[in-house]
Amino acid sequence: MSKRQRQYWNNTCENAGYSGKIYKIIRAIYNRNNHPIENANFIKNSNALISDQNTQAKLFASHYEQNPNEEFIPFDLSSDEDNYYNNSFSVDEFDNVLQKTPNTSPGRDGITANFIKNLPTSFKSTLLSIYNEIWSTGEIPSEWQIAKILPILKPGRDSTNIQSYRPISLTSVVCKIFERLILNRFINTGIHRKFHPHHAGFLPQKDCNYIHSLVHHKIIKAKNDKKYFILIKLDIASAYDSVWRDGLMYKILQLGIKGNAVK
Repeated sequence: MSKRQRQYWNNTCENAGYSGKIYKIIRAIYNRNNHPIENANFIKNSNALISDQNTQAKLFASHYEQNPNEEFIPFDLSSDEDNYYNNSFSVDEFDNVLQKTPNTSPGRDGITANFIKNLPTSFKSTLLSIYNEIWSTGEIPSEWQIAKILPILKPGRDSTNIQSYRPISLTSVVCKIFERLILNRFINTGIHRKFHPHHAGFLPQKDCNYIHSLVHHKIIKAKNDKKYFILIKLDIASAYDSVWRDGLMYKILQLGIKGNAVK
């Protein structure tokens, strides 16, 4: 029995050739020893268990709306350079991005990607004009800045603790299409080549599998060379919420990106 278990484990490890399968194995092992905690309908607040859903919603809203302290920097976002990436979006760009946009869950406006895909041509032209107006002025509609948040309990965490939930934000699909237009423009103009060569976020052919292959190669090379491989993993709590936005803007300007792209 022990021999068969060892053989099964060895085969599993050998066949785990991509990161998605590895994560599934890790989650399966983790969840086997960590059972969900009961009292999922209660949230603790000041040593009191809250069961009313409206009160719980207000607690989550108060918890997620906390804004980090920021140091604001005055920027000159204007540009005299005639860069292609600052031009208005074309019909071909819009159609290409729209067709590749998946029909994911909509934001609080209820508008889906399929709904926009099936609009008449005249309506799509109007939407493209709105996108180009936003692109040139840098003024984002306030509705796009409001998200529908779904708190998802992290595996093995105390369901009564509000810190145990990961917020999933459902934003406007109309806004997501605009973001994809910008990303597609950056990729087509090669702006992403200004980033670090090992930067793997939101770039073509550079996902988790890319990082996994890179680390795997480094480990194998170190082993063959009879050397050590040191890996440091840094996990920042609430990293997205605590980003220093003006500092990020400064780095973008340092890369030489100006004009509409940074408004």
